Amino acid sequence: DGGRGEQVESIVALPAAMLAAPALFYVALALSGGSLADARAYGFVGEASGGVTYAEAFKLYDFALVRWDVVPGLALTWVGMLVVCAFGSSLDVAAIEMDLGRPLRINHELTTVGFGNIASGLLGGFTGSYIFSSTVFNYRTRLHTHVIGWTLALTELGLVCWTGDPLGYVPLFFFGSTLVFVAIELMLEWLVEVRAKLPPGEYLVLLVTFLAINITSLEQGMLIGVAAAVLRFIVLYAQEHQVEFRHMKSRVVRPPR
Repeated sequence: DGGRGEQVESIVALPAAMLAAPALFYVALALSGGSLADARAYGFVGEASGGVTYAEAFKLYDFALVRWDVVPGLALTWVGMLVVCAFGSSLDVAAIEMDLGRPLRINHELTTVGFGNIASGLLGGFTGSYIFSSTVFNYRTRLHTHVIGWTLALTELGLVCWTGDPLGYVPLFFFGSTLVFVAIELMLEWLVEVRAKLPPGEYLVLLVTFLAINITSLEQGMLIGVAAAVLRFIVLYAQEHQVEFRHMKSRVVRPPR
């Protein structure tokens, strides 16, 4: 188990623990005599907003209010977004491939992202790509089946059709604990366990990139990481032995063809 201590091998352990956390919260709330309003007042549960139907969202799209004269000026922005999304999607697929430890059909994965973005745009959504953290989280559950994808899709479809606000009933610590769980897993894997797999120079570049992203921002941290990798390459190349070219003549007599 990589030195992390004993792990539960059951595939239902993690989902059961996730369902038990909010359930125990409401049990404790009931035993303490508190109400949902009290939990919201103390910040344990978020405020519930008024729900609307999905059809009402389309009423916000009024093409008569669009400034078509400024659309040509957005061409460069669109191209930039295309490049960023394509590059980001490629990085997501590569990161997932590394975490799984086996090759993926990259063209198939990128095609899926493309069709997903087309459907999202036609239905009023935003551009997007794979959610790396969710993919890694599902992989940690050991449920390697398409049932997870179908369950997630049907659940989100039900939430879209529901006019209520589900986030107004889920304890806020549930979201925080899930993010902390994924963060700890990734940090243990890519900052601790990977130390024995990388040369000291590459591991130093990894640490510099990690610290730079947390100190500055994602974009600036990535640029600093690339600069550190380039600097390391220059140092390694400079340490190589100089290659001398010499012209040599062969004394072997070969018969004419």
